[in-house]
Amino acid sequence: MKRLCVVIVILWCGGAIASGPDSPVLEDLSWMAGHWVGRSGDVEMEEFWTTPGGGVMVGVHRDIFRDGSSFFEFLRIVTTDRGMTFIASPKGTGTTEFVSVNLDRQSVVFENLEHDFPQRIIYRREGDRLIARVEGEVKGNLQASEWIWVLVQ
Repeated sequence: MKRLCVVIVILWCGGAIASGPDSPVLEDLSWMAGHWVGRSGDVEMEEFWTTPGGGVMVGVHRDIFRDGSSFFEFLRIVTTDRGMTFIASPKGTGTTEFVSVNLDRQSVVFENLEHDFPQRIIYRREGDRLIARVEGEVKGNLQASEWIWVLVQ
């Protein structure tokens, strides 16, 4: 009976630790919230992120090119049974999910090794700047793109 009680306590404590205060929660990404703008060469870039609420952060990204064309992407971050999940919908079609594999006070890495490109999406905050990087292998070579924005709101 004593052993059974010990096992029950260990299992109960283990569950409490797994979902305890150190487990990542959506609010840990509050540093991403805001209206971010930047320029890279002839491309005007912006990204919006809402504050966490109702179990979701909603984002949108837009690049405007010199010729007047644009690229946009609908984004959201939710908590799933796999953890915090970044869901991208380029040009509003289809979705791809990336699961958080690393999170600290000012950066997060989302990963989907099964995706063609990118396999990783990385956000980090440096003062009033938000930096996003996508990276992955294409034909055995590491490819990457990076965006740097400044907070306007």
